[in-house]
Amino acid sequence: MAITTINSTDSGSASLTKINDNFADLDTTKADINTNAVSNVGASTDNAIARFDSTTGKLLQNSLVLISDLNAGGENEVSLYPATAATATNLYFRAGDSNTGVGGSVRLQAGAATTGNNAGGIAYVFGSNGFGSGAGGEAQMRAGPGGATGAGGAAIVQGGVGGATSGAGGPAYLVGGDATNGDSDGGTVYITPGPKHGSGADGKIKLAASRTAGQGGFLDLSLIASSDKTFTFPNETGTFALEQGAWTEYTVTPANLTKGAGGILTGYYQKIGKTVICRIYFKFGSGSAVSGDVVFSLPVTSISYPAGETQLGNTMFTDSGTDNYFGMANWASTTTIRPAISSVSGTKIVSGRLNSTSPFTWTTNDDMTLQFVYEAA
Repeated sequence: MAITTINSTDSGSASLTKINDNFADLDTTKADINTNAVSNVGASTDNAIARFDSTTGKLLQNSLVLISDLNAGGENEVSLYPATAATATNLYFRAGDSNTGVGGSVRLQAGAATTGNNAGGIAYVFGSNGFGSGAGGEAQMRAGPGGATGAGGAAIVQGGVGGATSGAGGPAYLVGGDATNGDSDGGTVYITPGPKHGSGADGKIKLAASRTAGQGGFLDLSLIASSDKTFTFPNETGTFALEQGAWTEYTVTPANLTKGAGGILTGYYQKIGKTVICRIYFKFGSGSAVSGDVVFSLPVTSISYPAGETQLGNTMFTDSGTDNYFGMANWASTTTIRPAISSVSGTKIVSGRLNSTSPFTWTTNDDMTLQFVYEAA
């Protein structure tokens, strides 16, 4: 807008013309301001982020997303208004989808330390506290799903890179919430792989010293719990725990041995990954009989060991009221174990086969116990 200077030497009509021209310029400027103005219809909330209303680019509307002034900790807090309501509102950060490539990323990253020997900032993902008898809220970080043939996105919790001179890399914590009142359980930390779709494979949980080939590092897996806690891990056939529960009983099938009246035959085992620990007990009853080379069934099929008497454990034979005899528990096949006797041959101790009179003549209350370990198929 140009305003013309009116001089005292101007004649009356000339001065009036210039005044009228100036008012015309002001009216034009006012119209431009009204045309291009951005305005808010209604009240606003202090510290709220303003949003455009419709597509004109001229109307603003209020929002429930607040960015606070710096608090006592020197933080700007992003929150929702109202802070407390009968029905809480949700705050949702979402990256854009892609119809031609990789979906967009959502990054939550703390600030770097740029001077001195200072640590980088901490990035927190917190579930909010429960109230009364209510559980604490979940803290979830979930990557986007893949396309028709694409893999799902990665959810990465990674500590910051250490300083250039001698700074250690920052740790990454996955921490369940504390139980602070009553006899309440602490929060559980879940690390769950994604399920497969169609003919694909189920996701896996991998604990690696380094995600990048060629970079040093080692995996220090320290499991710490009180005596009544159990750590469980998935494997291809189920789960196993570092602190195992009671052994599993199984039905032992003998060959060349009759349990008969009064006889006792039991078997128990524990499977940890591919390792099977087993115990078999047989007590001779009034109707029991040994008729030849005795073998017992295994609880889980074993690998094939080299041909011959591969020793997998020990056997104790008890001649009731008389003596104990040491023997071996030898692999017989992928499904059977053999209780073998030890005998002296010249200057050697050799392995022999159990029968009705060896290592002694079997009678009521005599027994044998096999204890052995083997690799499952």
